[in-house]
Amino acid sequence: MDGYINCAIEEMGEMVPLSNWWIRLTDRMGNAQGIGAITMERNMMNTLRMDVDNVILGEARWPAITWLFIRLSMLTKRMVGTTFHTRVDVGRGVHHVLQRMILEATAGSQGVSTNANTASLLADNVRFIFALDNVNGSPRMTEVGYIEDYDAVTQEVTWCKVAYWDYFEKTWVFQGVPASFLLRANIKGIHLPFTVYEGPRETYRVPKEG
Repeated sequence: MDGYINCAIEEMGEMVPLSNWWIRLTDRMGNAQGIGAITMERNMMNTLRMDVDNVILGEARWPAITWLFIRLSMLTKRMVGTTFHTRVDVGRGVHHVLQRMILEATAGSQGVSTNANTASLLADNVRFIFALDNVNGSPRMTEVGYIEDYDAVTQEVTWCKVAYWDYFEKTWVFQGVPASFLLRANIKGIHLPFTVYEGPRETYRVPKEG
């Protein structure tokens, strides 16, 4: 991310910057009277006043943070990324991450958003989800999903399983990228020699409230 202004938001400074232009925002405890505290939520909102290109959020640990992450992804110029901890199942990693993110973000909106609205915002602005699982006692990336669309009629998020880890063969299977991914890259002047995946898409149906 060299050549861009990058911002890291963490509870405490742990990331190692790999760029010359790097802003680090961390939490700060208040004094004995509880004055002067700076929370992750406050720092996330503060970035909206900064002319940054990329924002890396240390971890979307709470529902309110997950909601703000999705909102922040609408406003950052280039990219916003985070880690999001949830238990995933074999072969359904991206599906489970999508489910947990949408439900938690809606809860974190405190009544401002519904599950359907949250899913629409996520599908508009979040592109890649990387799912990890515990394989042989250590974490390993097991799925890469590319979010393509949200259908308001069927209330389904559609995504393409770009690649996945074959647990039995112990190797990666690359299926290809959707045509929309290559189109976005070409518009930005980036030409990639990737195979276009035209197979069936994965879907996540958003549950109704109540």
